Amino acid sequence: MMCMRRLCFVQMNIGSVLYAQKKLPQARQMYEEAVAIQEKTLGLENPDTAKSMMGVADVMQEMGELDAAIEKYGQVVRIQEATLGCDHLDVAATYNKYDLFF
Repeated sequence: MMCMRRLCFVQMNIGSVLYAQKKLPQARQMYEEAVAIQEKTLGLENPDTAKSMMGVADVMQEMGELDAAIEKYGQVVRIQEATLGCDHLDVAATYNKYDLFF
């Protein structure tokens, strides 16, 4: 399990670098692979999985896939509220991104 968590961490970091370089399709692939690993190892209803999903949503937004990004941010905030509580800072940060659409 530790090996998979390390792989996920590396993929998230590579995704972040690719995102910063505006290599969005590659960044999205890295983030989606990280989410897939986390869903298998941690489950969907996990704050770390939600954080990785946030990377996917950010890329979707940057690529102009706004409807998909809104849906993904909504999924992230639902997971965060259920696992972290409504008053957690990560929830507030997600709402901030989500509210940009409205």
